[in-house]
Amino acid sequence: MPMIASIASSFLVLVAVVHPQKKVVAEGSEQPPAGSVGTFDFGANWHNYLDEILRDDDQLNTRLVITRNQLRHDFGLHGEHAFRGRSFLDIGCGSGIHSLAAYTLGASVFSIDALNGSVDSTVFLRGKMLVPPSRTESTRSSECQGECLSNQSWHIQQGSILEPYAWSKGERFDLVYAWGSLHHTGSTWHALKNTIQLVKPAGRLFLALYTHELYSDHDEWLKLKKQYVEASPRHKKMISYAFLYASLREKIEPALAEEMQNIPALNRTDYSHFHVVLRIVEALVNNHTLSRGMDLFTDAEDWIGGYPMEWVETVDICQLLHAKGRFVMQGGPQLVNGMLTVLAGPKEDADASVPMTGPFLEDGDGCYYRRMPEDLPSGRESQLRIFEDGACLGAPNGKTHEDALFCSKPGRYFHEKGFVMFTASDGSNPNTNGRSYSLWVPEDY
Repeated sequence: MPMIASIASSFLVLVAVVHPQKKVVAEGSEQPPAGSVGTFDFGANWHNYLDEILRDDDQLNTRLVITRNQLRHDFGLHGEHAFRGRSFLDIGCGSGIHSLAAYTLGASVFSIDALNGSVDSTVFLRGKMLVPPSRTESTRSSECQGECLSNQSWHIQQGSILEPYAWSKGERFDLVYAWGSLHHTGSTWHALKNTIQLVKPAGRLFLALYTHELYSDHDEWLKLKKQYVEASPRHKKMISYAFLYASLREKIEPALAEEMQNIPALNRTDYSHFHVVLRIVEALVNNHTLSRGMDLFTDAEDWIGGYPMEWVETVDICQLLHAKGRFVMQGGPQLVNGMLTVLAGPKEDADASVPMTGPFLEDGDGCYYRRMPEDLPSGRESQLRIFEDGACLGAPNGKTHEDALFCSKPGRYFHEKGFVMFTASDGSNPNTNGRSYSLWVPEDY
């Protein structure tokens, strides 16, 4: 398959040659706030997404159904009227698709975004779906599935989670949703603390963040993102295709090999290779609907261009939530679509766990392990979660468990056949640090 490897290399080289390198903000420091010069235009990206899906009512309805189901799953609210009467805060509302889904499930919605372009997109979607002059009241009721109540509200406002006092006016919400937004604020930790304060005592918070456990090449990602936001529109498109090629290679290469066989050998130029790949990628994008009702190409541009951008340590998120009286639900942290997701609620909704007693055996490099039944699903299939003094401990089986430095990282664990290996939240000895450890496992284990 040298031809395919050559095409892959040609595509990926585009990423490195768009613009000369400039100094990248050091990881862990505050980055430029979203919307400032040299950052990604999220608003324009979401406007393009809406422009695409609103051309086809069937496509929009399909995405809306998917998004509603995803919200039910994210918040663990599966009853027919589980959202009815609740207040829903959408932080970084983007296109407005999640706000629309929550509204059509019966919630009163407050949508905020720091960028005017995203606010405009959400306002446009609300008008298109809920108050279009050409549609009858019966059609509107049908779209709401009988759950849009006369006393519902949907407020949309420009505002930053870094300054919630400017728009929240002390209000708290039953459901707070921050999917992939807080790590783009330029000050993730500040945004996290503010977000937690906006949840009612009995409310639920859903977070999706980029985590260190999934990304070992942070500096390279930041360089790529800065290159992208500084690139010309043509080069941005090429970078997006290169990214999608790398992400979808297993699907693209068989189709590419088949199509190239239909091209006479004399006509097989780099130019023809390039355009065959473009055509295959476009076909995959057009036929792909992501789990949250998103668009693959829109999300690709968001993933690549999303700058500012910061990563978090899962154990730090767990410790912060626990310190603020928030307890993880649905088995604790999950690694989904390249991000860490966490659902947290009041103590009465917390997951029950069972004690994990020592002594814990040391492997000599700073890790500790305990024997586990060999018939439990392990590796990437494991659903086991570890807690330290009631706070979740890291993300499950993050990629860094394969690194030589795993045992030097506090608050990490992985589950392999017959044992679970972990490090304490501060790297101390779990046999002597005075803390209690427990396990959460699904009921059917």
